[in-house]
Amino acid sequence: MFLKQVAGQGQRTKDIIQKYFFPEFITALILYFLPLFIDAYFIGYLQSSTLYTISAVVDNSLNMFVKIAEGLSLGIVVLGGQYNGKREHKNTGKIFVHGLWTVLFFACCVCIGLYLFAQHVLLFYNLPEAMVQIGVPFLRVRIFGLFLLFLSFSLIGFLRSIKNAVLPMVMFGAGALIFV
Repeated sequence: MFLKQVAGQGQRTKDIIQKYFFPEFITALILYFLPLFIDAYFIGYLQSSTLYTISAVVDNSLNMFVKIAEGLSLGIVVLGGQYNGKREHKNTGKIFVHGLWTVLFFACCVCIGLYLFAQHVLLFYNLPEAMVQIGVPFLRVRIFGLFLLFLSFSLIGFLRSIKNAVLPMVMFGAGALIFV
């Protein structure tokens, strides 16, 4: 119904959908494919199946927490979008602040716990002790990146709640370049 109303104002429905689809698609490509591909590319030059295995285990272990960060971000999108749609911009800002503090608290708990128990996380996968010793520093570096990801997801959620789809795409691109 909404798309038909907007399309009746001179825009085609396809154009409206593409306006939101392409930035989200590029964001997903940058967030989920590019960092893992670049890691695998550089580790491939080392010609070490041990390092590639550690990278895969760490990435898969942290993926659950990335999905939790996405869920918290989605909560900010929904709540912020409700107030933004009502043109209650002050409440939209409050949602962002409360969401940021919630994400910060959760990120601190998760990342401190993972940092302190990094060796146990890798031992859970029954990796040999030599691989665990190599993997713990890598996991700890990725945990720091996970903390920053939690914070950026809260900002991304806020930007999406105010219907800005292009800036999150640019931010994820810049973050991916910094990550490399």
